[in-house]
Amino acid sequence: MSEQVNELAAALVKAQAAMKNPPKKRTAFIKSQKGSSYKYNYADLADIIDAIRDPLCTAGLAYVQVVKQSAGGGQSLITQLLHTSGQWMASSYPLPRQAGAQEMGSFITYARRYSLCAILGIAGEDDNDGQSATEGGPTEETTRTQLVEQMGAAAIGNRAVLEYCKREGLHAEGNTVEDLPIAVVNVLLEKWDAAVAAMKAMPAKKLPSQKKAPPAAPTPPETTIPPQESPDELPGLPSLPSPLGKLLAEAKITADDLHAYYVAAGHFPKEMTTDKLPSDYVKALTAPDNWKKVVQKIKTKKAE
Repeated sequence: MSEQVNELAAALVKAQAAMKNPPKKRTAFIKSQKGSSYKYNYADLADIIDAIRDPLCTAGLAYVQVVKQSAGGGQSLITQLLHTSGQWMASSYPLPRQAGAQEMGSFITYARRYSLCAILGIAGEDDNDGQSATEGGPTEETTRTQLVEQMGAAAIGNRAVLEYCKREGLHAEGNTVEDLPIAVVNVLLEKWDAAVAAMKAMPAKKLPSQKKAPPAAPTPPETTIPPQESPDELPGLPSLPSPLGKLLAEAKITADDLHAYYVAAGHFPKEMTTDKLPSDYVKALTAPDNWKKVVQKIKTKKAE
């Protein structure tokens, strides 16, 4: 961004007053892992350019979009908004690494549409919080939930997804997928099958080797005291991966309730018992925001 943007800001106000949201002539159909589906409408790049060209020119504004090499070796799409005074502002959108030519072209087109609409303050897709939600369109919450469900079905954990995003040059700060920007979540879902294959092909991190401890000396048998039931635990609760057992007890939900939830959601077959759940799935499931949604869904189902 230039040191001064007063003239650019005044021109942008004038341009935005003359702009209309581009017509959304394209429709995207998304199918979830559970079999449900939704659709939303969006404007393609050509329609966005047609909608903004005249208002920008009249206000003395222009834009430039170029792909540049990032410091970490990846690539980013740079969108610059320029004013005749020489003032300017810019945004950066990370592009995935190791993508084929056709795949990279799709990513760049998506990035150009998203970046142009964002920097100019116009809507290129259906409103996720309004009418499209009632018509089956995606909200940010449902999109993030879909990613978690896809992770559970593929037995992919937070660490693998975040590591993949870093390798692809996508924004991946934070400790869970809940910290990812919604634009990155959309990119992951659009290329999910290829992303899963890449994640499963990534080499597993080796744990540091440890010296074998000498065998412990035999100890005399001790008198076994029957375990006392804690008030925080539910009667009959099986041994579950930590912290799942504690969370179930706090929410007053049984292991059978949880089993019914993940079977109905299509995450695992009914043969998968709660004490055998993959650790990565448990970690994703018990992330605070995800767990609240799971508890709500289970309690709503039980109340029906």
